[in-house]
Amino acid sequence: MWFLPWLACATAPLPPTTVRGLQVVAITANPPQPTQFQDVDLEVWVADGLGLGAEVLVWMCNPADGRCVEFEALPGSDGLPLDFVTKVGIADPVFRTTVSWPFLAGIAGEYVSAEGEVLGGEVGEGVPGILIWAVACVPGVCETLRQVKSGPVAGSPTWNAATDALSDPALILAEVAPGEASLAVRFLPLWDPIYGIPGYYLPNSAPLLELDGNDDPPRTRRVNWIDFDGDNVKFQAFTTGGTTTVGTEFPNQVTVTHEPDRYGWGDLFLVADDGRGGSSVWASTAEQRDACAPFVRLPNGPEPGELLTIEEGSVYQALMQVRGFAPGSVLTATVSTDTRELLRGTANVPSYGSEFTYPYDSGLDAYTFDPCAVTTYANYLTRQFSFDPCAVSGKPATLRLEADDFDRNQVTVEIPVVLRSEGRFCP
Repeated sequence: MWFLPWLACATAPLPPTTVRGLQVVAITANPPQPTQFQDVDLEVWVADGLGLGAEVLVWMCNPADGRCVEFEALPGSDGLPLDFVTKVGIADPVFRTTVSWPFLAGIAGEYVSAEGEVLGGEVGEGVPGILIWAVACVPGVCETLRQVKSGPVAGSPTWNAATDALSDPALILAEVAPGEASLAVRFLPLWDPIYGIPGYYLPNSAPLLELDGNDDPPRTRRVNWIDFDGDNVKFQAFTTGGTTTVGTEFPNQVTVTHEPDRYGWGDLFLVADDGRGGSSVWASTAEQRDACAPFVRLPNGPEPGELLTIEEGSVYQALMQVRGFAPGSVLTATVSTDTRELLRGTANVPSYGSEFTYPYDSGLDAYTFDPCAVTTYANYLTRQFSFDPCAVSGKPATLRLEADDFDRNQVTVEIPVVLRSEGRFCP
């Protein structure tokens, strides 16, 4: 698949695999080399670094003299209806659709041939096929998507504007802010079962990807793969948070290393491409969000409704656990009755790597931070004012836990408890 850098959305000097805006990371087809009379299942995978959602337009366009030849392919008519060669939907993070576009490949009178250098020199010249285009946009920002969804009559002003943009995709993004749209194109080779292709006697198949059971999420993911055609499969990984690299130390297995940034882990995509139209995607999106969901809790209680003992001294120690917050994030614990706050303690999220960290540790070592790991630390609650423990013993109260990184995450937990004095006799 080809990405179009002149329409790139990222402006910050980030690694090419880190997606801060919106980016189409893959277009896959099944079968990857259909006959002219086969339907094709398409997938458009989108990395959403903005978190605003992605609307996708996918279409068939074989350009000739500045126009998609498909639009003028019906003699005696004003043009081809757009729903013949376009599909629109939502990618979360993938948009799936089924098309019959290989059937239209012969309408213009001849196939479009892919030159060897376009496909990495593995297919050679003269392979028939079609071009599949896809654009992903933040919902509501791309006018061409609105025009296509309206189902314009062929030859109408709206149809003309839409087909002009589909023929020259730079027009689609002409008025879109950087980062809010992404464009990609893939050549889909077709298979002629009668003559075949020199050197290839069966249609191409796509690589298969499967997560290895011995992977170590989320920092290291091991993905097994196989390609039944023996193609030279290449891999690339993308992430919407942190950085990622791909290693191929072992046969038929790739290792994807994922390092978080200050916001934690992003969505992760591994794309395999065999250079002959076959591609596959493995992604850890929903599973990763669930596994790293932020929380704050008390591993040793108390549970709701249990007794909370107030020490005779001026300090109460709360042993707390936290996940999903960057080092330095503020965590607060309070004990309050209906009328007043009795105890309060404030600490900072420590760095990942120590079983037990006291609140005076700064924990700002970003290199050891793992937001998906559960870190345990002590938060010391001191008296807000002088009070008699016996006066509040037996009364209901609320133990409140708060975690806030002032940017992205905020979690609040309230535990109803009953206070109990300890250390002296209360009549």
